[in-house]
Amino acid sequence: MGLLMENNIPKCVMIKMNRCRNYLQVLFMSDICTADGKFIERRFLNTNPTPVSSDLSFPREQPTSQDWKVWRSTWYQLTSNTGSLRSPLGDWINKPAAPWTWLALPETHQIANVKMDITHIFKCTAQSTTRLGDTSGYTHSTRQAVTGLPISVYITSMDNENSSITIKSSSRNAIPIASAVTEDFWVTLRSGGGEWMWKSFQFEDPDEPAVDWIVQAMINNTSLWVTDGSHYSQRGPDISAAAWIVMDTRTGKKMSCSFVEFSPDASSYRAEALGLYSIHAFIQALYNHFHMGQASVEICCDNDTALKEAQGRKKRVSTRCTSADVFRGIQKMTQEIQQIKWKYTWVKAHMDDILEWTELSLEQRLNVKCNELAKMATEEAISGTSKRRHPPDPQLLPHEHIAVYVDKYKQTTDPAESIRYSRSKQLAKQFLTTEIGWSSKQYELVDWDSLHKCLKSKPEGFKTWLANNTPTSARPDFRCRGGMALRTAVVQAVDHRMSELNTYVDARAGTGDAC
Repeated sequence: MGLLMENNIPKCVMIKMNRCRNYLQVLFMSDICTADGKFIERRFLNTNPTPVSSDLSFPREQPTSQDWKVWRSTWYQLTSNTGSLRSPLGDWINKPAAPWTWLALPETHQIANVKMDITHIFKCTAQSTTRLGDTSGYTHSTRQAVTGLPISVYITSMDNENSSITIKSSSRNAIPIASAVTEDFWVTLRSGGGEWMWKSFQFEDPDEPAVDWIVQAMINNTSLWVTDGSHYSQRGPDISAAAWIVMDTRTGKKMSCSFVEFSPDASSYRAEALGLYSIHAFIQALYNHFHMGQASVEICCDNDTALKEAQGRKKRVSTRCTSADVFRGIQKMTQEIQQIKWKYTWVKAHMDDILEWTELSLEQRLNVKCNELAKMATEEAISGTSKRRHPPDPQLLPHEHIAVYVDKYKQTTDPAESIRYSRSKQLAKQFLTTEIGWSSKQYELVDWDSLHKCLKSKPEGFKTWLANNTPTSARPDFRCRGGMALRTAVVQAVDHRMSELNTYVDARAGTGDAC
């Protein structure tokens, strides 16, 4: 009706036009236009057009034949000689009141006919250069929601085996998801667990944390995901921080996420792997919540090893694989959402140290931004801010329902080494407190974990030599012939700690104080 008012259509004509509009159950120009927004559908200019199945309620109307003449003549007046609108419509920005019944599925080169809750899928079997249209054969029907590009079709014949369907026009973008559905997405995202990973999002418009544009970008094959990690081995040895950014390359919209994980297995590699895991978990939540069909994503990372491990579709992830918990989860998620086409791209890191900002590619720029966000998260975790404070509860990954813990630490790879180390500590305590004469308090004064980390990377031959040649309590301990780091740690720490304790006792005795 706005278009009619802009062209100064008389009020008497407006009344007749509105009567026809209510009968057809259309509200916007997009309801009567072709998929590309350039023409009015011919069926709405027929003598007795059929109403659409709108989700809205319209008053009952019975237009007269004169009303329909005014309806047709007015639209002919507002269009060009070829029947096209003088001002074509733009991209879809809202969901139409009437469901679009024909969709194109670019990923599979199929077309879908949506009828109520059932979708019939057709695939082109023979192409034609005439007006009869391409021959499309029926493949299957499904009750799952299908997402694709709206199309306008011309049907010559409708037969399951050989249907003649011609695509007259196609939309440039998919129909947006209703924003009301978007609000519930965050509940779906957090329902999978791992809430510590979803605490820090940044939007271009903080007042409108919508994600429906990400869904459209995935359908339109314009979504770009970039991730990077950060780890300080000296200042924050147990902190792995990661950040990722998703961008619609067509509209330029962006959203970012950053988080930190506290683990004794923290490393730069694990930080990169966690970023990849977070992206896959977020995409899975989008897929399940919005009932998506075919879509495609591109994921970029500057760690080639982690990227190859993530894209490898193995039957089984080895327990000896570094960060096996992460890649095992990624494999499970990709198996559950097979309709998404995954593309993994390596991007060279820290290119801003070499090139000017204007010389960087889009992927490299986003990688630099991710690196800055990850470092910022690491600094916040080291300083112990309330936003990044060490959580009291274990940090399970999203959709990780089972985990192995040894001495309150979650195992990220093969737990055999941690189990042996924990058992060796128990045996060492028993040996030192019974045969050497230590008290339990003296045993706890030794930083066994740091000693173990220091020596676990040393060769077994060196550990054996050190264990056999280090004196313990003024006498060599020839019984300690294992190559484990803990045994070496014991024989190194005993003399040092006993010397400190003896010095402390002598000093206290000299002052007359009780020890």
